[in-house]
Amino acid sequence: MATLASILLKQNNNIQIVKLPPNIPSGWDLAEANDWTIQQASNVLLKSLQPIDILPQPDQPTIEPSTNPIQSTPTPPDISVFDNAPFTCLGFEGNYYFYQPKDTGQVKAISGSGHSSTALLQLARDTYWETIYPSKTGINWTAAISSLFAKQAAVGVYNPDNIRGRGAWWDQHRCILHLGDRLIVDGINYTVMKPPKTKYIYQRLASIDIPTDLLPITDQEGAEILDIASRFHWEVPASGLLLAGWAALAPICGALSWRPHVWLTAAAGSGKSAILDRFLGPLLDSFALWPEGNTTEAFFRLKFKADEIPVVFDV
Repeated sequence: MATLASILLKQNNNIQIVKLPPNIPSGWDLAEANDWTIQQASNVLLKSLQPIDILPQPDQPTIEPSTNPIQSTPTPPDISVFDNAPFTCLGFEGNYYFYQPKDTGQVKAISGSGHSSTALLQLARDTYWETIYPSKTGINWTAAISSLFAKQAAVGVYNPDNIRGRGAWWDQHRCILHLGDRLIVDGINYTVMKPPKTKYIYQRLASIDIPTDLLPITDQEGAEILDIASRFHWEVPASGLLLAGWAALAPICGALSWRPHVWLTAAAGSGKSAILDRFLGPLLDSFALWPEGNTTEAFFRLKFKADEIPVVFDV
């Protein structure tokens, strides 16, 4: 306004400024006088008009009228604010955007139209959003959502193959054992949200009950397991060796390029269930999925998701 007054003073020296009354609230301006009558407004203006004497400064350019509209380049959203966010942006696919909040550790999909204040509060608490996107009324959700879309676009297309559930995985020339709530890498325990450097996303899931101080079996213990497997009454003697081999490979099936299978066939009452309960049960325990005989394919897909754990199926 001062710059405009300087320009107008060149044309007409009868320029005046309105000094607002001293009893109005801080931050108030004439635009908020919508409840004044015409008479009240006239009285205030007549009493508060004062001459203005503002001259243009020599080193300041004056504004010249232009017939061409000003073309301004919009400022892109600042996506660097999410570098240390309490969630990870995983990318987008179609109309969905994928996140992994550090509080829950599980991948969450939010549609484009589903980016509401409630959805964003599932990614981070209100204090986080108030810090980076404050507004007069609390949080500028529109700015926050705009920046999230820009960040996800920069991340790229979401790849579900990078999501890894429970089980053993081969990752950058090392084996990672995902137990749901923690990872074991070279005998060291890591939290799911702070894994060793990797391109994969290890999702937090229900924990597999394995002692943290569990040690690999010895050669003698392995020989005893093989001996027990060979004592069953097999039609083909090598079947005991194959069963023991499956019990050793099944827990690490996710780290292999194929999933090993065995199929026990025998007449009813010959002891198939006993082998599962008394031999494989103590070896695999909670590290395997033990469905009922009438379980459907839909159940397996729903139960497994991104897991790579063995299945013991008694038909």
